[in-house]
Amino acid sequence: MLTKRLRIDSSSLAQRRSDLIKKGLIYASEYGKVAFTVPNMAKFINNYLD
Repeated sequence: MLTKRLRIDSSSLAQRRSDLIKKGLIYASEYGKVAFTVPNMAKFINNYLD
């Protein structure tokens, strides 16, 4: 579960998700999932973390 991986509680995760949606970086693509609004953002983040 993502909350365990990030070591935060579910309410903190919900707030971060809401903040990212408000900033226009992600959107709720379907129930329980989000997607980036910027093309190749996932690739960029993965490269940055490596």
